Amino acid sequence: MARRVHRPMAGLAGNLTLLALAIVGGALVLVGAAALGGVYDFARREVDARLVDYSRLVAGEVEGRFSAAGAVVRDVADTVVRGDGRVDAAALAVAYGRNQQRFERLYVLDASGALEAAYPPVKGIFAPAGLPAVADADGSPRFAVRSGEGTAAPTVWVYVSTEVTGHVLVGRLKTDAVAVLLDQVAGARQGRVAVVLETGGPMLLRGAGREVVPGRMVFEPFDADDASAGRVSIWDTRYGTQAGAYSDVRGLSGLDWRVVVAEPHAMVLRDVWAALMPAAVVMFVLSVLLVVLTYVTASLLVRPLRDLEARAHKAQAGAYVRPLAVRRQDEVGRLAEAFNALILRLNALHDVAELMAGAAHIEQVLDAIVSALRHIAPSARSAVYLVEPSRSRLVLARSSGSSMEAEKELPLTRHSWIEDVLGGVGPACPTALARAGGGEAAALAEVGPGSGFAVPLAAGSEAIGVIVLFQPVRALSDAEMDMVRVFAAQAAVAIRTSRLFEMEHLSRREAEVLRAVAEQLSNPADLAEAMHIVGALAGALLGTAQSGVSLREDCAPGVDVTAATSDRGWLELWDALAAGGSADPERSVVMEDVAAVPEASAWALGRDVASMMLVPLLRGREACGVLAFEWGSPGVQMDEHRVALARTIGRQMGLALENAALFEEARSRATNLETIFRVSQTVSSALQSKVVLNRVLDVVQKIFSADAVALMTYDPARRVIATAMARGLLSQEMLYFETVPGEDLPGQVFEERVPVAEGELGSREDRLSRLALSQGLHSLLAVPLMARGRSIGVLSAYSREREAFEPEDVELLMTFAAQAALAIDTANLFAREHAVASVLQSSLVPARVPSPEGLDIASEYRVGSPDAEIGGDYYDVFRTPDGRWALVIGDVCGKGVEAATKTSMIKYATRGLVAAGAGPAEALALLNDMVCESGDASDIVTVWLGMLDADAGRLTYGNGGHPPALLMDPASKRITRLSTTGPILGAIAGVPFDEREVRVPKGASLLLYTDGVTEARKGNRFFGEGRVRRALREGGTADQTATRLLEALEEFAALGLRDDVAVLVVRLVDSRA
Repeated sequence: MARRVHRPMAGLAGNLTLLALAIVGGALVLVGAAALGGVYDFARREVDARLVDYSRLVAGEVEGRFSAAGAVVRDVADTVVRGDGRVDAAALAVAYGRNQQRFERLYVLDASGALEAAYPPVKGIFAPAGLPAVADADGSPRFAVRSGEGTAAPTVWVYVSTEVTGHVLVGRLKTDAVAVLLDQVAGARQGRVAVVLETGGPMLLRGAGREVVPGRMVFEPFDADDASAGRVSIWDTRYGTQAGAYSDVRGLSGLDWRVVVAEPHAMVLRDVWAALMPAAVVMFVLSVLLVVLTYVTASLLVRPLRDLEARAHKAQAGAYVRPLAVRRQDEVGRLAEAFNALILRLNALHDVAELMAGAAHIEQVLDAIVSALRHIAPSARSAVYLVEPSRSRLVLARSSGSSMEAEKELPLTRHSWIEDVLGGVGPACPTALARAGGGEAAALAEVGPGSGFAVPLAAGSEAIGVIVLFQPVRALSDAEMDMVRVFAAQAAVAIRTSRLFEMEHLSRREAEVLRAVAEQLSNPADLAEAMHIVGALAGALLGTAQSGVSLREDCAPGVDVTAATSDRGWLELWDALAAGGSADPERSVVMEDVAAVPEASAWALGRDVASMMLVPLLRGREACGVLAFEWGSPGVQMDEHRVALARTIGRQMGLALENAALFEEARSRATNLETIFRVSQTVSSALQSKVVLNRVLDVVQKIFSADAVALMTYDPARRVIATAMARGLLSQEMLYFETVPGEDLPGQVFEERVPVAEGELGSREDRLSRLALSQGLHSLLAVPLMARGRSIGVLSAYSREREAFEPEDVELLMTFAAQAALAIDTANLFAREHAVASVLQSSLVPARVPSPEGLDIASEYRVGSPDAEIGGDYYDVFRTPDGRWALVIGDVCGKGVEAATKTSMIKYATRGLVAAGAGPAEALALLNDMVCESGDASDIVTVWLGMLDADAGRLTYGNGGHPPALLMDPASKRITRLSTTGPILGAIAGVPFDEREVRVPKGASLLLYTDGVTEARKGNRFFGEGRVRRALREGGTADQTATRLLEALEEFAALGLRDDVAVLVVRLVDSRA
């Protein structure tokens, strides 16, 4: 065994010193860390603020210069391109001359992206490489960037579309001023980097020629809600890791730039450390002084404990230790005195403690006691007697010496010395043992020149045995007897402890068995198998020859009673005992001798059973089975503890049976409720009355296993309740049964709105009951169908069995009937509303459009889906009083009758206003006021109204928030957007509307459509105006154009349209063609 080395700082005194140092040091670390951390954060924020200011300076310069350039392009766009679509080259040159500090060149593109003009001029008719795609151009400036090759500066474009002709004015911006500013920022300090890059893209501009790799930048926003500014870490090829700040360039559409300003990480740390160093030096000096002072003070306070600690280590190692010299009267002196007393006792009991150490089992303890007695008195004969639980005699447990083994038992009343020893008088002296007489363990007869000694084994106030020593050669010395007295106290404690260990072991075994029983019964996959296992566990715990369970047939639904029952005879015996009054469910039956019990003696014939215990398994207050234990020998002692254990296991088994029954009942009910819930969802989703009625009857007949079901509805026109649909073998009279509210059984249920469960229809006299009896139906369950506070019918289930329906069935059918009634009522409402809306819709969308001379007109209309409600899309073509043709297309927000009604109002109001001589602008303004006055705030209406003079080739139009019409020139295939001239109708009362006039050449095609076309979806993509333009540009007749557009739309939205679609195509026929 390795020798333990004592270290000066490993004892109690050293630990106290270390504890004091640890507390002081920890406090200093926390305070210093908090202080230095605050200084660090302040210094770092100052550095970040300086770099953020630089980045925002550059970002502001970019925003200012480019925003000004965008404003210039927007302002001169309509002056460069005239209203007839021609480019004014002089205006373009003037615009460039006034703004050449901003632009390198100005370009004019047509709507398709082809170059029409440039200044300074360029060769050729094609746009130079790198011009942006301008398909998304509108009236607002947009920007595009093309990265330069190598270290070249990027090309920056700004473009805007003209309002009338759709041309695009593009300007190529100068970036040299931004580069100069970057050079100034980067050159202000050695190693600083200043760059402009696209967010998530390549580097565009950099200052002072330093190279950085954007892919090695890591950005961290200052604010989680605003990522436009923050810290950045980058890798520079010359200065390594750099830290800095970034700011995003905002407010420039299409331009996603980020300005980054950074300095070498070492330079940043040097700035921070310069601010941090004075505080760090002060904190370090103070910390060192405080630690030294703490160590000196603690060492002085704990020095007196060091000697005590050193001797305690020796005692702990098992060595004999000399007492301490006590010179102090304080707490340390009193501690030394107590330590000296303990050392003296430890020295005296050292050998005894070694012998007794680790002996936990009673047999090991007894062997250790006898061995220790031989060490105390080597030549003496010894014996250990223990008191029996009945406390009537002493039983020999261990002995040493052949002459002490003759007598195994000693009655407590046989000798006076036994009473004296166990009665607490004190140890028996040798002369008392010598006078005791012969037969006393055979050795007392040989007292002769020797002497005997007896001492009690007492644990507390209770004597549990006696130690007897006999010295045949000489008398026992006082030292030996004193050591035996001391040792006897330790031996008694060891015996008591070993008995407690045995009791603890038994308790642990019982707990393990009870835990295993609980695990088996808590959630068994097979309760019958679990019952078998629990019966075997209980039998092993009580030491039985056989154990098991016997269950009644109806003990628990879902449990295999035959598989669970070990012996049917146990339940028969319990019933016989209960019939004779010897057993009841409140207690267990214990039979120590089965032959002595009259009801059991005959039953036990031929069985190898002498003792028995039966424990009832209760469900509620009734015994639904028994847990049985059998022993093969009579007189088995069954104390209260063992009976209580068996009773506890029996209660758990009974509870498991009750839980199984409740679970089966709950599972059946849950299955029915789940079925009702799922079918209710299916029923509620149907909008056709017959479909709803069929599903309702199918569900009721399946769940309740009904022989017939019937659903009666109320006809308000005839004021009768009639059978609407039925299932099962019902007579013609029942299939066509009618009654009035309040009469007969269905009429009472309908009128009183309460369910009726009749278990024997033969006891009723009403007509329906007699008809049901004639069909062999004896039970009826009828519930009212309640929807929106109204009774709309009666749902009935019939059965051939008597008393077929339970109270739970009434509640279940009522739950389903509530859902079914609402679905039926909703389907009826939908049918009525759909009929009304269909009539309105047929008046809104004409079956065919007019075919006037000189015009080719075609139209298409598609609903969103076959089951969708009627929408608010419409179109109209009619002649105006002055001979022109009015072309109208509109969209009213909403669905159903309300939307169709509003659409009808808009359609005929438009016709009336045009008939009264109103032009497009005036008609739209009047329609807007009418919608604002008659509607609510949620009304949204869009209308495009045009008046076409076919002979003159002129179109006057107004657009109130509707998607723009598209006009295609037949020669150039150029398409013009006839966009909005006013807001949507119904938004703001009194707002003015404009009207515009465009030329329509012969052969030109005009395409009108609703937003259902462009907003058709395919995944996350929209159909869009671009596909509409392609369908129009391919040309052909009006019908071909409309058909082509609808085919492209249906192919794109293969999964179906979400909104209604209306298309109107008008083509001015070219008589020369």
